[in-house]
Amino acid sequence: MKVSLRNALGSMLSKPPEGQMDDTTIMKETLRVKDEELQNLSRELRARDSAIKELTEKLSDTAQAAEAAASAAHRMDDQRRIAYAEKEQLKEGYEKQLESTAVKLRESEEKVVALSKEIDQLIKQRDSALQEAHLWRSELGKARERNVILEAAVVRAEEKVRITETDSETRIKEAAQKESAALQEKQELLNYVNALQMQLQRSMNKPS
Repeated sequence: MKVSLRNALGSMLSKPPEGQMDDTTIMKETLRVKDEELQNLSRELRARDSAIKELTEKLSDTAQAAEAAASAAHRMDDQRRIAYAEKEQLKEGYEKQLESTAVKLRESEEKVVALSKEIDQLIKQRDSALQEAHLWRSELGKARERNVILEAAVVRAEEKVRITETDSETRIKEAAQKESAALQEKQELLNYVNALQMQLQRSMNKPS
């Protein structure tokens, strides 16, 4: 029976895995194989019981035949009890392993839930950071646009100042020239007035 179980496990483990077999699957398959073996053993025991009954009926006339049949029945009963005890022991062991595996699965699920929450939080933080970065990029773009506008305004103002300075210098020169001409004209008029006054004075000083 142990050989059959070992062969079943060996054939199961030697198959090329379509997907990784876990401990639970192996335990379930082992229990299935064990149940099949016990069923086969039960059938065999029933067959042997039937044979013993037939033998008992045939040898009932002799005490030796009865003793042999009783001994065979006793051995069969012992084998049945041993097989049942092995089955219960295996079942108990596998149930404990299944329970332990279930606990590990629950722990894994809790870890997955915790990691999922942590990932969601990190995604929210990432989205918030991206949104803030986008806002800062937008503000930077606006600042650059304002800077370009201000630079253009400064250039226009500087050009206006340059034109104004040039125009002012031209006007100042023209005013200075006009002032010089006016002063010269004034001086000429003063000279003319002085000449007239001198002539008038000379004419008044002549004897009549």
